[in-house]
Amino acid sequence: MLSVCLALALATAPTPRILPDSDVTVFAPKLGRLSTLQGFLTRAGEHSALFRPSSYTGDFLPLLGLDPFSAKSLEGAGLDLTSDATMNLRGDTHLTCVMLADAPLFESRVDGALARLGTPTSQKLEGVRVRFAKGESNMPAASLRLGREVCVVSGTSLLERDLTGFARWMNRPRLPPPVSSQGLNGVAFLWMGRNVVGLDGKTDTLKVDGRSEASRYRPVLVAPEPVATASVLPSGVAWVRARAQPSALAGNLRTVIERLVGGRGEPRWEEFFAKLTPFLTGELLTRVDRIHAEQPLAEFQGRFFAFKEATLLEVKDPAAVEALVKSLVPGGRLVVGPNRLEVGVKGSYLYAASTDAALAAITPVFAAKPQKPAHALEGTLEGPAVARALAEVSLLDVIGDKQLMAAFLASGELGPLLQATRSLSFWADTAGPALHFHLVWGLSPPRR
Repeated sequence: MLSVCLALALATAPTPRILPDSDVTVFAPKLGRLSTLQGFLTRAGEHSALFRPSSYTGDFLPLLGLDPFSAKSLEGAGLDLTSDATMNLRGDTHLTCVMLADAPLFESRVDGALARLGTPTSQKLEGVRVRFAKGESNMPAASLRLGREVCVVSGTSLLERDLTGFARWMNRPRLPPPVSSQGLNGVAFLWMGRNVVGLDGKTDTLKVDGRSEASRYRPVLVAPEPVATASVLPSGVAWVRARAQPSALAGNLRTVIERLVGGRGEPRWEEFFAKLTPFLTGELLTRVDRIHAEQPLAEFQGRFFAFKEATLLEVKDPAAVEALVKSLVPGGRLVVGPNRLEVGVKGSYLYAASTDAALAAITPVFAAKPQKPAHALEGTLEGPAVARALAEVSLLDVIGDKQLMAAFLASGELGPLLQATRSLSFWADTAGPALHFHLVWGLSPPRR
């Protein structure tokens, strides 16, 4: 009986109306539930224009300029808040499809909007009632209605002959999305290529639940095993633990060390990591104590040592790994210019720390009892500390470096929002051919 109910639920679940070759598709299974996102977006929008609800008004039904988060705005145009809505972006073409509760009211609003754009024209194409504003060379917007469903399309390159293609598309059955959203939570879902995320939230919290079939991390992560790192509560500016393929983990570490010491391709590092890999379980923990740049960020060394951190790698044979480390790093100290990296073995872990304080802060792990983590990867970030770190990136640092340029731009747009962030937590697991990930973004209480 349960399987029959589940099959019926899936059969009647709303399906997005995705435009072929759409760059981005946003889908709300119930249009009226988008209002649950308004609280977070309004608060976040006080610190970043990117999150302001008004930023999305022009994209959702641009012909009418409705607020997708306001029930009053949507009902005032005759939309059915209990039905689904889909918005597609393809190049400069915006196409949104919704269900109507009051068709005459909606069409009167459309006719008024079209009259302001050009000469309103109405005709039937492939059984679809089409309304558009006919200009000299192109049409800035058009409305296509088939029964209770209406799609509004706009774009600078929209031509009259394109409307026949859209009318035929409306007559076709809705096709499954490129990546299934089944099992994801959200009042809205966003597809970009082989990636989908569900969004949900309340006044001070945004939840992101996603699936990616294009992530390069999916083949790297593996199912977690009981480990001491899972027994210690997260702390610091950033805290990340993960269970990964030992070979992938060793490869990434080798790349970092070789860039750090300028020894790329040196036989000693190749030999060291070849011998180390069989001893790795794949368990990793990194804790960032603080972030502060003391050297130019344009150099890799400057970026690396700006993070005052300690990293632990679980090993199978601590004595053998300790002997291996001592053979390459005598005294347990890797000197890199004015910096040093403490390297050694304690308990069941190989550690590397950029400061004594960072290493001391992570020592509770060495005495902790193993327990099974909930996820293959999990972590936390402290928003204000990340904002302060982004603020240290200067215009001179970013010249010629795309990653630093992105950080510099992010500091202006997201810095104030991160300052107002209470917590950022995330996790990820493999799920068949996809990576399943989850993020919770919490804002601090507003200042009074």
